[in-house]
Amino acid sequence: MSDVLAQIATNTETSKNTGNSVLAECVRTIMLIEASQGLRVLGINILGRFLANKENNVRFVALQQLMGVVEIDYNAVQRQRPTITECLKDHDLVIKKQALDLLYKITNASNVKTVVKELLNYLLMADAEFKKELSNKICQICEKYAPTKKWHVDTVIKVLTLSDHHVREEYISQAITVIATTPELHQYSVSKVYFAMKENINQMGMIQ
Repeated sequence: MSDVLAQIATNTETSKNTGNSVLAECVRTIMLIEASQGLRVLGINILGRFLANKENNVRFVALQQLMGVVEIDYNAVQRQRPTITECLKDHDLVIKKQALDLLYKITNASNVKTVVKELLNYLLMADAEFKKELSNKICQICEKYAPTKKWHVDTVIKVLTLSDHHVREEYISQAITVIATTPELHQYSVSKVYFAMKENINQMGMIQ
């Protein structure tokens, strides 16, 4: 069966939606039968190519399938991170949210700084509706994977300066708790917030 799936995966024409549907089903089957790692990687690479497809439904199916594949082959999905990140530029809010959820799922202690740096760059250009989702997801990542308390505080302050009033109270409270329980951060955090507000007194997020 693996040979048949490999043949379908490598020879199916993708210029039409029918071919994409066949490939999507092929990849789903590959994951269900616990195929060899090589075949799994082939399937995940197909999903990665789907993410660059001009059809919204093809990109959405790829993101959905990748969400399910993370538990099966985390490293192979992790290698698709640049392509997944590109989906944050999509005009479709549903696709952007799905990509953000997938990025959260593949974030870990080793890549957290890189992922958050990329997300902060997207926060600069995000529209108001997606900015809320993105701001809170970054804070959620900080709470779970922050390498240091200082980095956690720096990142939340940065999010607040870019997100207007979109950050949920729970994440602000968490950052305040980190500061309050870390004496060496007291003066540093006050100074950091002061200069952030001084740069733009109208930053609604900081006023929170």
